[in-house]
Amino acid sequence: MTKPLFTALQAATQPDPYPYYTELLQGPLLPYDTASGCYLGSRVAVISGVLQHPVARVRPVGQPVPAALQGHRCGEVFAALLRMTDGSRQQQLKVILQRQLAAITPAQLTDICEAVLHEAIGSVRPDATQINQLIYQTPVRVMAQFLGMQPAAARLAATAIADFVRCLPAQADAADVSAADAAVLQLQQLIQHCLQDATSWSAALSDEFGTTAVQVAAANLLGLLSQSYEATAGLIANSLIRCNQQPDLAPKDQRQALLFVREVSRFDPPVQNTRRFLAEDAVIAGQHLPAGATILLLLAAAGRDPQHWTAPDQFRPYDRPGHSAVATDLSFSLGAHQCPGRQLAEQIAALVLLVVWPHFRDLRQGAELRWHYQPSVNGRLAWFHFDKGAH
Repeated sequence: MTKPLFTALQAATQPDPYPYYTELLQGPLLPYDTASGCYLGSRVAVISGVLQHPVARVRPVGQPVPAALQGHRCGEVFAALLRMTDGSRQQQLKVILQRQLAAITPAQLTDICEAVLHEAIGSVRPDATQINQLIYQTPVRVMAQFLGMQPAAARLAATAIADFVRCLPAQADAADVSAADAAVLQLQQLIQHCLQDATSWSAALSDEFGTTAVQVAAANLLGLLSQSYEATAGLIANSLIRCNQQPDLAPKDQRQALLFVREVSRFDPPVQNTRRFLAEDAVIAGQHLPAGATILLLLAAAGRDPQHWTAPDQFRPYDRPGHSAVATDLSFSLGAHQCPGRQLAEQIAALVLLVVWPHFRDLRQGAELRWHYQPSVNGRLAWFHFDKGAH
């Protein structure tokens, strides 16, 4: 294998990591990567097996919370997130969360999303700064209003969540943790108002969680906002990039937009990798791995796996074989930690894409479009720049 100019943990933010992923797909099933200290899983079959393996955990044994977050408000929230815990209790509560999310109708989502977009854009053509704000704040504002927040509170939540997510990367420093703690306090106050409204979606979820899990419910309401900020916004941004690169395929209606963002989640997903930690010795992909081993699951590579996808390097939003409820990409994970909000994320992304793409297209007519990927180990989160006068 040709030695790349970046490591597996830097791949998500590279301009084009896919040649590297392709080489991994052509190599050993589960190679050990000395740079990251992880075994690398790139194929659909290997990743699926790890995600459903009984000894593969979402956190290292004995470290439910990263050391840098221990003793902090953001650490308390982290410890209660269902996506960061394992076990039967996690599964019981996740089933409740899935059921409540599934009860949100497409019509409800569309109404709130369109209202948020109308308020954000109005009759003024957005500039580059506003485009980025629309991408990253709209999904949070939509979810916040579903939780029961009024529009003004939802705007505050969208700003605060950007500070909360600063604590999540492994490289977060003391300033990041401090900013996250302040954001948690503000977000908890906003969520508490939702919980006090007996008619709100938040209160319904908390009631189902039960009196012994009220704080867990509140933490996971905050977690829904953080996932909207990163994963859903990243899906929108990557979809705009694909529209820019293949404008002839840009969606023209809601049905096409849903197919488009689903193909983007395979072709250039916002969540490029995730990790699993072995609680016991295990045999994975024919290899004996020791307890404590870390496996880096390259979800983005799996989206290009030729053993699973026909013509994986082609972007085919409207005739992609394999997209179905049974066989789809792994960008929203699988098994105990499969994202319960996939359909909501795809619908929000599709609605925002239809509204923002025409403005995005107009902006690039008089300026050079560039973008960079924000620092992240696992997220592919584009930030756009429109340089006027460059043409």
